[in-house]
Amino acid sequence: MESRIEFFGREGCPHCPPAKRAVEKVARERGAHLDEYSTDEPAGRAKASEYGLNFVPAIVVKGPRAQLLLDGINEATINAALDKAEGVATEKKKTGFWTKILGGRSKNG
Repeated sequence: MESRIEFFGREGCPHCPPAKRAVEKVARERGAHLDEYSTDEPAGRAKASEYGLNFVPAIVVKGPRAQLLLDGINEATINAALDKAEGVATEKKKTGFWTKILGGRSKNG
């Protein structure tokens, strides 16, 4: 399944143009399919209501492993959402207390 990004915006929204540019750039770089919806139009409002959206800008990221809704839209959050939707491991392993103190050496030796 190809990853998809659905972008929701509206005319006159001051936050929508920069969010749209970030979405377009990431979609282009990652090869994700991009669908754009305007909540000023009936079709856009209907699609937004399917997700329960009542704010813009917003995006829905769909992949084979997950579907995510984002309202904090920037390149990093979009890439992280695509990674998660595609099943790519992106979470860093948490470093425990002793690892931080001993630099990865065992506390017993």
